[in-house]
Amino acid sequence: MKVTYQTCCGVDVHKSFLVATIIKTTGGIEPSYQKKRFSTFNNSILEFKRWLLENNCRDVCMESTGKYWVPVFNLLEDEINVTIANPKWVKAVKGNKDDTKDPKWIGDLFRLGLVKGSYVPCKAVRILREYTRYRYKLVSCRSSEKNRYQNALTVCNVALDSVVSDIFGKSSTSIIDYLLEQSGTSINHEEIASKLLRSLKSDKSPYYKKKYDSLVKRRGKKRAIIAIARMILTAIYQMLSAGELWNPSDLYKIDMSVALVEKQKAKAIKQAKKLLQQEGLLPPDEPLAS
Repeated sequence: MKVTYQTCCGVDVHKSFLVATIIKTTGGIEPSYQKKRFSTFNNSILEFKRWLLENNCRDVCMESTGKYWVPVFNLLEDEINVTIANPKWVKAVKGNKDDTKDPKWIGDLFRLGLVKGSYVPCKAVRILREYTRYRYKLVSCRSSEKNRYQNALTVCNVALDSVVSDIFGKSSTSIIDYLLEQSGTSINHEEIASKLLRSLKSDKSPYYKKKYDSLVKRRGKKRAIIAIARMILTAIYQMLSAGELWNPSDLYKIDMSVALVEKQKAKAIKQAKKLLQQEGLLPPDEPLAS
């Protein structure tokens, strides 16, 4: 067969070393072979490069074994013509494969032009490929985590996606943060407690303020704050899961008008007076004159 490369090199690359065989075709029928082993550290690869140039060998062929060929290719490409071959094109004959024979076999096939090279873009394109592939990986991971986040809300009976257009929008994020803080999963518990205490002391939420004032006398400040936080969390959960408005069953007892307060007071006095009369502690009311 016609010899395509008078001087070439076959390389078998491994993780920690490479074996190279330089093949020179002279006037004789049989070519001459020079074999040498190098490590895959940069200084050793540069030594391999100098060895090739000293032997006037500027055509090299090696298998695309995983990513192990990339460091070698990076250091050789500026002065050496490197052909990266698909392993199926340089597969050794069964029973004839080992680290010593592989580079010789690759070199013999390459010398006769029987190895089809794989496309390897220029360095700038390779760098761009790495960036775009890494970006694609990050976007895929982000999408996966978003789906997991939404599934976690669903299995926890928080149907937030039914009432907001964007589950990752500003409003929904604020709601989730609030839920997490009030449920005690936030790291800064003291800050949450102080914020809640400040809001309870203001007149903006008289319902929870009066609840807090009632609890703090009997249970103390810390337990009262925890109890109020649990009430708020329960109310939010009920609103989100059932789609109801905030409307506590005892709201009328806490936040009632002055007229209603007087009416309730008169009713309580009437009931107390009736009880005292039944016990004989007060005389019965005089019957009205007809």
